[in-house]
Amino acid sequence: MLEAHAHKKMKQLLLQDSSSWSHHLTLSRLVARSFRRKDHTLIRLEPSSKDEWLLGLMVSLGLEPCGAVMLLPERLRDRVFTIELPRIRRNGLSVSCWEGSTPPSLEQLWLLDLPGLLNAYKNDHLEGRQLIVPEAEFLAERFREVLAIEIRADDWEGLCRANPSIKTALMDLYEVISLSLFSKAARLNDHLLIDKNDFSVLKELLLSVGISSDPWQSLLEIDVDEWAIWAELDHKNLTWVWKFKPLEPLNVIKGLLRDQPTILLSGAGKNCLLASQLSTEIFPSPVEIFINEPDSQE
Repeated sequence: MLEAHAHKKMKQLLLQDSSSWSHHLTLSRLVARSFRRKDHTLIRLEPSSKDEWLLGLMVSLGLEPCGAVMLLPERLRDRVFTIELPRIRRNGLSVSCWEGSTPPSLEQLWLLDLPGLLNAYKNDHLEGRQLIVPEAEFLAERFREVLAIEIRADDWEGLCRANPSIKTALMDLYEVISLSLFSKAARLNDHLLIDKNDFSVLKELLLSVGISSDPWQSLLEIDVDEWAIWAELDHKNLTWVWKFKPLEPLNVIKGLLRDQPTILLSGAGKNCLLASQLSTEIFPSPVEIFINEPDSQE
């Protein structure tokens, strides 16, 4: 069984290369079990674990590549490449990594940043692959920023040039919104809500010409009741930026976690809010484990 193999290899490694963290054996078994079962697992770690837990994860990956995709924050990238991969290599294991935008073979670990992961999901490149998400406690907020949309004055100008058939209607709409915003502003560079009706008019215009380029294409996928929508004014230049952010970003991309086996690793301990953000539509039937920090080594 993969769990037993991971436990044995981890124990052998620790005899040669000791660690101050006391849960490598437990974590390597849990990760291996999730790989074998292809389930949804949420592992909550104490903040004191810092980044030591990466060793147990990399050992399991060295034994079973399983076509894994790992969301790798920049903060952890250096540790993975300069510490953990050389460490397991010294002990007879190796993990072949790929950092390109196109999917590698199932024998390689695909390392992606958040925009890259979102792009892979939208292009159906994650199907059948094991997803691994460290620092999962920050996942919702980070996705909120990645999914955010901004529409600036030059975006309107480009839209008008590319679609002369609706240029007049677009210019009229922009003028109406601009007059309304600046007349309501209570202070310089104010932030104001935009009428949902104005957004509906824009969507109808975009649909009439079959727009397919961003940022406009992304607007067509927005449910106004699930997004924060506002304008940030620039009084000096008499322009404004239309901003969009999802209120519950994980709801916008339900299939990303739901449709492939996924391991979420949170470093927030018992105080992790992530579990409350994961409905069954987002993360079905999860195995949830809290790895506490005892005083002695396993």
